[in-house]
Amino acid sequence: STETGEYRTSDDVLLRSPDGSSQISAADLALAVLDEIEQPRHHRRRFHAAH
Repeated sequence: STETGEYRTSDDVLLRSPDGSSQISAADLALAVLDEIEQPRHHRRRFHAAH
């Protein structure tokens, strides 16, 4: 998994690319989680992260 440093988040909506897939690298998922811990935008709610 390659870190791109870029990801999108949404509340309770599955994020898909134009081809219908929903993917994120392990490194970018870790970055999304750490960013959420440092600056909570989805407090006590489920959220999705994808490229």
